[in-house]
Amino acid sequence: AFASDDAAEVARLLEQHPELKTRLNDPSGDFDSPPIVHVRSRAMLDVLLAAGADIDGRSQWWAGGFGLLDSAPPEVAKYALERGATLTVHAAARLALTDKLRAFLADQPSLVHLRGGDGQTALHFAATIEVAEILLDAEADIDARDVDHESTPAQHMLGSRTEIAQFLVRRGCHVDLLMSAALGDRPLAERLLQADPECIRLRVSDE
Repeated sequence: AFASDDAAEVARLLEQHPELKTRLNDPSGDFDSPPIVHVRSRAMLDVLLAAGADIDGRSQWWAGGFGLLDSAPPEVAKYALERGATLTVHAAARLALTDKLRAFLADQPSLVHLRGGDGQTALHFAATIEVAEILLDAEADIDARDVDHESTPAQHMLGSRTEIAQFLVRRGCHVDLLMSAALGDRPLAERLLQADPECIRLRVSDE
């Protein structure tokens, strides 16, 4: 019922089997996550909160846990904030809450380097170019690698936030032939090949 986002059925089952309410905050899902992390609708969020779920529950992933605000559809995440979810610098970057993000960084500049889910920095979560600019102006490490996948923000954005990855390239992030191919950036590929013809042999490996 939860996987189908059937809030009415989940509510019925919780009332029929009240012992389930005592387990709502257990790490029962992927990456040792409680159900709240995987909520995809306002209705389901309301049902879980009414049954006692912790709105700030996070997965227990070894590289850094994720919460609801890190993965829910933006409209659901913003509703969760109305319901009392605690905003983090990573969620502010993901939801493009620029005023909140600036306030975070003004109050505690070191947050720009704080590690979140998968060990990502706020720059990994940046939803817009404006957000990326704010973070870079606050001295974010443009080539910070996350803990789990060892990916830079630009690498992390390939295929989903291409325009921000291109912005990071313009701002001087580390580039290689694989990135130029993923971005479809022929001039960049030509420059890299001219500088080092052997990079044509570049492959992804453990190293």
